[in-house]
Amino acid sequence: MSKKKLYYGILLIIISFSMIAFINFVYLISDSGKVTKEISVDFKFLKKEKKPIVLLYFGYTGCSNICIMALSQINDLYKTIDEKKVSVYFINLFTNVDKNLTDSYAKSFNKQFVGLNFDKSSLLEITSKLRVNFAPSLLNKEEINHTGFLYLFEKKDKNFVQKYVYTNTPYNIKSIKKDVENILKDKK
Repeated sequence: MSKKKLYYGILLIIISFSMIAFINFVYLISDSGKVTKEISVDFKFLKKEKKPIVLLYFGYTGCSNICIMALSQINDLYKTIDEKKVSVYFINLFTNVDKNLTDSYAKSFNKQFVGLNFDKSSLLEITSKLRVNFAPSLLNKEEINHTGFLYLFEKKDKNFVQKYVYTNTPYNIKSIKKDVENILKDKK
C-alpha cells in the first residue's frame, strides 16, 4: 500500500470519528445513548411499509465485530415488542453483494427482518440524509469500519420521520422498548 493511500485512509478514519464526536456534541444524548433528532425522510424502500415503526441498522454481511452483536440485540428487542407494528431493516453498506445473501443474513437473526442492498447512488442518498458514518477498512478490502447505531422511525401521514438514533452498544433494550411503546400508545 502506498504512503499516500495510507495517509488518506487514516485521514478518512479521523474525519469519520470526528464527525461522530461532533454529532454527539451538537445533539443532546441521554445516558442510554439516545439522540432525539426528527428528520422527515422519503426513501423509496419505505413507500410500501405499512407498520407504524421502522428500525434501521446499517452494516455488512461479513461483519463479525459489530453487526452480529447488534443484530442479536435487535432480535432480543424485537421479541419483546409488538412485531405486527414494527419492521426491522438491515441495510448493507457494500453495494456489490448479492441481494439474496443480504436478506438471508438479516433473516438468520429473525425471519421477519429484511435485508436490503442499494446501488452506490441510493446508498449515498440514504446514508447522507441520516449521517451514517462508515469507511472502507485500510487493512482488509472485505471490511468496512462503521458505527453500530440503530435508527428508529415513526410513520406520520405517508412518510416516515426519524425520531431517535441509539448510539450506545450494547443497546439499552428497556429504553428502546419504552420508546416504541410510547409511540404506539400515541397512535391509538
